[in-house]
Amino acid sequence: MRRTLWLLLLAACSAVDTTWTPFGDPANRPHAERPLEADVHHYAIRVRLDPAEPRIDGSVEISFTTLRRLGAIAFDAADMTVRSAKLDGSDMPFELKNERLSIRLPRPVEKGIRMTATIAYEGRPRRGLHFIRPDAGYSDKPLMVWSHGEAEDNHHWFPCHDYPNDRATSETWVTAPAKFKVISNGKLVDRVEEGGWATTHHRMDVDHVSYLVSIVVADLESYSDRGGVEYHVPKGKFKEAEVRRDLGVTPEAMAFFSSITGVPYPYPKYAQTVVWDFEMGGQENISATTLYQWVVTPSRAAEGYSDEALVVHELAHQWFGDLVTCRSWAHLWLNEGFATYCEWLWAERRYGRAEMQSQMRSGAENYLGEEADHRRPIVCSVFTDPDDMFDSHTYDRGGWILHMLRQVVGDEGWRKGVAHYVKKHARGVVDTRDFRRAMEEATGTDLRWFFDQWVYGMGVPEFEVSHRWEKGKLRLVVEQKQNPVRARCGPLESRVPEAFRVPVEIGIDGAVHRMWIERRRQEFVFDCRSPPRLVSFDRTGSILKRLKWKKSAEELMWQLAHDPEAAGRHWAAEQLEIENAPEAAIAALVAAKDDPCVEIARQAARTLAGIGTGAAVAGLLKILAETKSVLLRKTIYQGLASFSERPEVRAVLREALEKEPNLRCRGWAAASYGRAGAETFDELATFYDRNRDEPYLAPGGLEGLAHADGARAKPLLLEALEYGKHEWLRARALGILFDRWSEKKEEDVTARLLDLVDDPSNGVRKSAIERLGDAGDARAAARIEARLDKETVPDVRKAAAAALRKLRKP
Repeated sequence: MRRTLWLLLLAACSAVDTTWTPFGDPANRPHAERPLEADVHHYAIRVRLDPAEPRIDGSVEISFTTLRRLGAIAFDAADMTVRSAKLDGSDMPFELKNERLSIRLPRPVEKGIRMTATIAYEGRPRRGLHFIRPDAGYSDKPLMVWSHGEAEDNHHWFPCHDYPNDRATSETWVTAPAKFKVISNGKLVDRVEEGGWATTHHRMDVDHVSYLVSIVVADLESYSDRGGVEYHVPKGKFKEAEVRRDLGVTPEAMAFFSSITGVPYPYPKYAQTVVWDFEMGGQENISATTLYQWVVTPSRAAEGYSDEALVVHELAHQWFGDLVTCRSWAHLWLNEGFATYCEWLWAERRYGRAEMQSQMRSGAENYLGEEADHRRPIVCSVFTDPDDMFDSHTYDRGGWILHMLRQVVGDEGWRKGVAHYVKKHARGVVDTRDFRRAMEEATGTDLRWFFDQWVYGMGVPEFEVSHRWEKGKLRLVVEQKQNPVRARCGPLESRVPEAFRVPVEIGIDGAVHRMWIERRRQEFVFDCRSPPRLVSFDRTGSILKRLKWKKSAEELMWQLAHDPEAAGRHWAAEQLEIENAPEAAIAALVAAKDDPCVEIARQAARTLAGIGTGAAVAGLLKILAETKSVLLRKTIYQGLASFSERPEVRAVLREALEKEPNLRCRGWAAASYGRAGAETFDELATFYDRNRDEPYLAPGGLEGLAHADGARAKPLLLEALEYGKHEWLRARALGILFDRWSEKKEEDVTARLLDLVDDPSNGVRKSAIERLGDAGDARAAARIEARLDKETVPDVRKAAAAALRKLRKP
């Protein structure tokens, strides 16, 4: 009955019809799943390389079975010269054109014929395989080679079917100078040395899609842990204790994911290899994750910082993405949404529900911010490049959808459904229908309405809530204010409904009422003998939504102090940023420093900074003097920037330059201290000069100098931008110079910023392109367009395309 009512409501809603491009890019176009000509069974990859020279010699044997009658067989291949192509040992004519290697058969073959193609080649890969070498700017950079195949880049270093709808086993034989170790997928079979070179053989017997094939070649130190876990890091870069501190959560998390999926970790090992200049934070290559260099933190700066979520995310992919893989990029959320939700599940398991709610809130903020730029259903086959799909819709909205599904089917139903999904589709490729059916089979629940609304639909409910108590009754009115939209793009039709259907928990002084919201306006009436002190809507913060609800300062203070759920306390702390905040509200925010969830204490500090009265600033200083939390101190130092001209604040910041024990916090104190005025410049110049080589301090010192006296700081900013300076320092200098340039348009700064479009650093190049696009200076268009034509890094290509759209906008 409820489902029927919902469908009638959808049919009746007065939606606005529109045509849209999911990523705001006119170049977006439909991408159907690629057809399969053959089922590949096995890749046997042999490459010879020297990390000092960016070229490879290779060969690959591809065993396959034809899936239809064929006169030629084709594979993806690029950046290579093919020397020969054989089928079952016989040379065949071939053509490499438009990144497709076509091998002509001597005569057409029928469906079901098993064959082996052997392809010999040499090349200089521009994508997929990366040669990292020290240079004049960074002489201490470790010499290494690493691959990164996702989305479709592995065909730049070995011919393959480079699309995720086919699985095969694989072997790698990598020949490299003997001083280097090789890490690859699966079991290490052997390593044979000869003449100063070594050939390392790995075999992966669990079939997988081709983008998960990986190699790393580097001078590595290796450590082992229980459960077949391995850690590999560049020699001399980290202490063993640092590696184990930052990656050592892996065995426990592995056991946790084995339990929630019902499938024990399915591979012979789990290697995590730290590399330099990686394009992403991490990549979940099957049994052999690659991680960026910042995942391990030096001991001197480790307090208050952790990349544990990244480590857990990539581990979760070994089930969600590797063992079970989305069959097309339109369904990428089945990989990334699951891995994101696994981060939150792990936070719940290890740190409690409050931490999970805080991480989910952060994910919601990421998604809602991105939705203001572009909105799309998370199942989406319309894009320019597959890399477009790696956005907050896929990650954060995907994770939220899994959590909301858990609220619909219950904890037990969710666990049964997920375990059934993983077991049913292990070693398979899937789309969203497979997941829905698995959940329905396990729970006996029709979930079509849920997937239509959240997965194939767009938007979120935008609630306006009000409440009133009188004569023993509490009336709660819930209205949905989102604008209904029915949108079409290519073959897609999606909608923002007039009314979302969601289960919601309403809390009233400890009592919990579970209701369904499914109409544009609903009123709930509860018996309540006396006015309640605490009323909460979506008590545990389990709906992805926007919420407006005007409560009195007294109600918010009570909620901040007494709500048992972190989601409610966080919301109350945020809402207390009101004009003429009473002293009691400020006292309540200060008291929140002792909240067991540090993110609520941090929000209270941000609210105090937003209130900005003398009493609020005094509250910030009180918290700073009493708290031991590094994260909270960092937030306060940032918040004090707006009040640094006050003598009491200036004195605290000045003292922090010498006495703040945490390096990251001391850097933020320096950045805020500069806002006190030009008289701080000389002190900050001394601080900066003393800490130029400390990446946790120098950026803050530089920012403080720019705030103190921008003209005097300008030469230091330009110097900090030079290739060879620490990447964090360059990034901070870049941001400051752009802010200054947007006002002054100084020609020497303009020229320097335009040069950064071609900077060797991926991060600096991307940031410069993004800021130039935001600035709207037409002079940048030609430089960015030229860069886009040769750019190979996916994130930088996306930034360049977006910048050009802004610069060319009428």
